[in-house]
Amino acid sequence: MILNAIAEKLKRQSKDYFKGRHFEAWLIVQAVTWYLRYPLSYRDLEEMFEERGFEVDHSTINRSVLSYAPMIEKRLRQFRRPHCESVRIDETYVKIRGKWRYLYRAIDKHGNPVDFLLSAKRDLEAAKRFFRKTLKDQPLLSPNKICTDGANTFPSAIKASVEDGLLQPDPVHYVTKHLQQGIESDHFRVKKNMPKIGGFQSFNTARRTIAGFEAMLWLRKVFGFSGGWTINDQDDASSDLQRLTKHENSIVQGIAAASVEVCDEPADSPFSEVVLSKNGVDLARFFFDDTLRPGACEAIDRLDAAGLETLIVSGDRQTVVDNTAHALGIERALGSLTPKQKVEECQRLNGEGRRVLMVGDGINHAPALAAAHVSMAPATASDIGRQAADLVFFNDRLEAVPEAIAVARRSANLIRQNFALAIGYNVLAVPIAIAGLATPLIAAVAMSTSSIIVVTNALRPNAFGKRRDMHTRGRAGRSAEVKAS
Repeated sequence: MILNAIAEKLKRQSKDYFKGRHFEAWLIVQAVTWYLRYPLSYRDLEEMFEERGFEVDHSTINRSVLSYAPMIEKRLRQFRRPHCESVRIDETYVKIRGKWRYLYRAIDKHGNPVDFLLSAKRDLEAAKRFFRKTLKDQPLLSPNKICTDGANTFPSAIKASVEDGLLQPDPVHYVTKHLQQGIESDHFRVKKNMPKIGGFQSFNTARRTIAGFEAMLWLRKVFGFSGGWTINDQDDASSDLQRLTKHENSIVQGIAAASVEVCDEPADSPFSEVVLSKNGVDLARFFFDDTLRPGACEAIDRLDAAGLETLIVSGDRQTVVDNTAHALGIERALGSLTPKQKVEECQRLNGEGRRVLMVGDGINHAPALAAAHVSMAPATASDIGRQAADLVFFNDRLEAVPEAIAVARRSANLIRQNFALAIGYNVLAVPIAIAGLATPLIAAVAMSTSSIIVVTNALRPNAFGKRRDMHTRGRAGRSAEVKAS
């Protein structure tokens, strides 16, 4: 069965990882994680295992840490949470064989670790290597705000990263001492576990061990394991895994039995479809009915009333897209589109002289969001989708789309009105001033009056929104009184 195959694959991989080791895998992992997470020496761990009935030499624990710490860091790196757009970069000192070396580190403004690099020198090449290592895995999520200390190597390294395409053009680089306090205090979380006397004995040992320290920091801060991970918690997790292993066959059999009931759905069904298969054989076929977002129908009605044409571009099957379009009252809907085809559709509409507003929330929508004239995404969208969108609305209701269009149109009208007021004032006032008919006092009052008129006119949308909210609350209160009566 599928779960059995997954379990067997994990067992084979774990056997390869721990092949030839004297101790069992759980004991090795326990020793490595204890050393990387807490400020313990190898002899401390030797005594701790001896108290628990295991005779483990401190040199054996050392070899295990050097072997498995980089492996843990490599496995956790691909599951890191994407950072925000603002990062802090700094370097700290690490003693190796009696000499000070440099550890480059980066965190985002929320304190989440981003990346690290151990370097023998503190120069321009080291800064460039650090930027390449940090940005090569996440080129689409490159930061647009970078805070560093006053080292003269960072501006050149940032410029080189922009030229290599790792950073977006014109990133904001600022040197602010109080913002660097966050990363300077964060260095303690890594350095507290380092050897207290003599430091590391080789550069390779330091590099491998620090990779494990940073991995444990990712596990605690980025993955949310900030609480105590006690022995009881580990025992509970182990027992849960054992129960899952015992019941996995019955689970898969239940899925196969359920597939008999749902596989009779026709191929052109207006539902989203997910197929569970093994070795090319379909085991189960699931159909899901898509639920419209709150306020979707009202938003489409308001867009139609504003004279705007609506269009659906989706990667779902055409029958699913047609069903959604019918529910929303949209005449034109395109289904089975790839992300590239969505971009081509936006470019085609732009070529016709239309201004495209794209609204999406998925990863596949990101290219189209970037290609549209303007784009919007909800706060619940994927990280890449929010990065590609021009506007992000902080609720699930699509009524924010026509509201944003209405606000933009009112703002454009006010801008045109202000230009007309300014031009009209100058047309009237400048000839009077040239003719010498206006005293300096009158000119000052007229200038102040024109500024007040323009500012007051610009504040009208705010006053309009407050009056509308009061009107809405008044109607809600009256309706509540009617229901109570």
